[in-house]
Amino acid sequence: MKNNNLLKIAFTLFWGLFLIQLTYGQRNYSTVSMIGPEFKLVQKEKHKRFAVKLEIGKLFPSQKGIENYNGGGVDSLLSMIYSDPQLLEKLFESLGGEFFIGSFSEAPEFENFRQSGDNVYSISGAFRIHPSFDVMAQFVVYKTKVTADFPIVVFDELTYDIRSAKGLLTTDLCSRSIQFSGNYYPFKGIVQPLIGAGTTVVFTKSIGTHAKIGDQKMDMPKNTFEKSLGVLFNAGVKIMVFKNGFIQIDGQMFSVSSPNGNKTSWNKMLSFGAGVQF
Repeated sequence: MKNNNLLKIAFTLFWGLFLIQLTYGQRNYSTVSMIGPEFKLVQKEKHKRFAVKLEIGKLFPSQKGIENYNGGGVDSLLSMIYSDPQLLEKLFESLGGEFFIGSFSEAPEFENFRQSGDNVYSISGAFRIHPSFDVMAQFVVYKTKVTADFPIVVFDELTYDIRSAKGLLTTDLCSRSIQFSGNYYPFKGIVQPLIGAGTTVVFTKSIGTHAKIGDQKMDMPKNTFEKSLGVLFNAGVKIMVFKNGFIQIDGQMFSVSSPNGNKTSWNKMLSFGAGVQF
């Protein structure tokens, strides 16, 4: 709750800063003469209004709220194994004996969930509504992988020993995000730092889920399509390398909801891009 209040305060301060800049920071051009040195000043202050940018980056996903990417749960895995005699025989051969999923003391369940991120690709368009502020729409695509372990107890058919093993559950996810944000540029020049905030809608789809026991891989039910609405904060630096061309480095943090909606986590993203303005 405390973190949510801090985010609301930061969001309010950002937009308040923009409104102050918009109200008091603009030059009153209505009093400028169309001849003489003042007219030349007006010409110099004209700024490019549109920009298009392509970016590539790296996602650093949160480890919270990913337990529901479980392929239908352990019951689904058990039903798959014990309903297929041929698969069960292959698993006996792979593990070297009879087995059961779980442990002697606890019911079977997936554990140690973790998530890894892949490359991020995005395209964006921005409109400069003020020399120090623009609004931007961005389309982002990225993939993540959620993995989890599950315990296995094996009765070795050669030594009659009881040993522990682990199976692996893997879910591949593809996410597409639409973002709307505003960026404030406190300084002008070749190097332009920026800060921004906005909102994001993330659409996540399971590409595939499978479980692996020994050398046997089994396809599991896919998770349903998920949609999450969140907020984003970003900071970066824009460097003008040509008259109308620039490169940009951005760091971003955005919120996403877990599949059942009961947890909010924060993903982080670092990206590098290039664009043109006109």
